[in-house]
Amino acid sequence: MQDVAICYRMSLGLQSYKRLCRPERVISQRSFSTRQKSAKMFKFVMILAVVGVATALAPVSRSEDAHADVVSRSDDVRADGFDTSLQTSNGIQQAASGDVHGNIHGNYGWISPEGEHVDIKYVADENGYQPSGSVIPTPPPIPEAIARALAWLESHPPAPENHH
Repeated sequence: MQDVAICYRMSLGLQSYKRLCRPERVISQRSFSTRQKSAKMFKFVMILAVVGVATALAPVSRSEDAHADVVSRSDDVRADGFDTSLQTSNGIQQAASGDVHGNIHGNYGWISPEGEHVDIKYVADENGYQPSGSVIPTPPPIPEAIARALAWLESHPPAPENHH
């Protein structure tokens, strides 16, 4: 390999530059800029690859639910409340009624992936949202000892305190 000169420009003021050149057995200015371009191209290709993989892995709905049609729908809004219902071609259904006090009762359902019809009934009122249905988990029963302790506490209320 031949000796080539690598030059650096160094600013010495506003408009004067000093060129420092020294022969080296390394790379020329041209191959250095080619290496920079290769690094930029590599980064660009890597970004494109990441975008391509992200696009390919994007969630795509392959189920029939994505193409469900509305079979029936009704909405009746009155001064004293409302009634609404919806049914789709894939088995989803919903119905609700509400009154002027903000109390709502209704139900909704769908077909599970196992092919079973799931139905949830609910009431939403001053006590909050209260769903019921076979798929709603229920708490375990209270252990016998705790149930006895709660019964004893209920039958023996604390004596009122005198604050003198």
